[in-house]
Amino acid sequence: MDKAQMDHRWSARQALALPVKLFNDGEAVALGYTHNVGIGGMFVKLQSVKIDKLPENAHVSVAFSVNTEGSTSHHRLPATVIWSGESGAGLMFTDFNVETVHTLRDILYPHATLNTEEHHREH
Repeated sequence: MDKAQMDHRWSARQALALPVKLFNDGEAVALGYTHNVGIGGMFVKLQSVKIDKLPENAHVSVAFSVNTEGSTSHHRLPATVIWSGESGAGLMFTDFNVETVHTLRDILYPHATLNTEEHHREH
């Protein structure tokens, strides 16, 4: 099945370049940068990869850090490899607990969070 047939995104993706490290069974298997990120997953451009460790349907974790308002937060999200090749990998997030969704929302829509907080202070 090709990538177009497997693409079932449930949120829009935004261009975003974050350095990431992918882990499979606790072993670092790839380094790269996100190309785009959405609530449901991301495409990672790979710079260094152990390709045999990123097969389709592999369960991995994606580690990255985000700098906001002068502080750095570190994240590690579980994902499934939807497809992979030497240049990149398409990942679908697999754990949608409240903290994960808030983390992704804050990364993707930082101004929406601020506007919501301002709206609550005004009312």
